[in-house]
Amino acid sequence: METPAAIAGDLPPVLVRWAIGYTDFWHLAPVYFGILLTALGLILSRRYLCAHLSPRADRP
Repeated sequence: METPAAIAGDLPPVLVRWAIGYTDFWHLAPVYFGILLTALGLILSRRYLCAHLSPRADRP
């Protein structure tokens, strides 16, 4: 669920500025940094996010 939210938040600013020809790296650096942090967070939390829950006896 994190990936669609990350794409929805990070992709439009890059695409809009690319479409109008404004591709100054320093202006877009915060967006690039956000993309990098999001990717790093997803990579580091993959094991936790993809872990299978063990069945519990107290569930109905």
